[in-house]
Amino acid sequence: MKRIHIIIIALFISLSAWSQDRLNLGAGYFGHFITHPGIVVQAEREFAYGTKASLPMGVNLGFYAHPRNHYGLFMDLQTGFRYYTPSGIFLEEMVGVGILQSFLHSDAVYTVSEEGEVGEGSRSYAPDFMPSVQLGLGYRFGDEEARRSMIWLRPKFYFQLPHKGLTTYHLAVQLGYTYSIPWHRD
Repeated sequence: MKRIHIIIIALFISLSAWSQDRLNLGAGYFGHFITHPGIVVQAEREFAYGTKASLPMGVNLGFYAHPRNHYGLFMDLQTGFRYYTPSGIFLEEMVGVGILQSFLHSDAVYTVSEEGEVGEGSRSYAPDFMPSVQLGLGYRFGDEEARRSMIWLRPKFYFQLPHKGLTTYHLAVQLGYTYSIPWHRD
């Protein structure tokens, strides 16, 4: 198993030496279970291999509100594969790991001690582990040489574990815009 990890790491390092990199900054709508509104902000470094393929690696920061239930703050790290067509359309798949912090949506939370006394409790849950799988469809605007603006639609399937002692899964939809900046190494 260690040998496979070493081979994958060596492959990424060797391929990145031949790449033309881009720094992508973006933001968009994050819909937890589609209808619970939120936002997502992303920063990613995209290792481009020719004109058709790239390996993006990045971080997402986000927030969503589940009305009358809870709020969620999350951060995840993602990597994946992106395929560009000559027309500007692109397809992508990503895998990621992150953390999700949930806060109850209420004025106060009360707890009962073993002695039967009622006191005020915390509105926040313990942070949860958040592995994810994401697919994407998008379009790059502009001429072939300077396509820097992108719009995208990304369904995201992620787990929240351990949420209240269980593993729960969620579906989110992301719709947004990204601006690409060329990244030159010295």
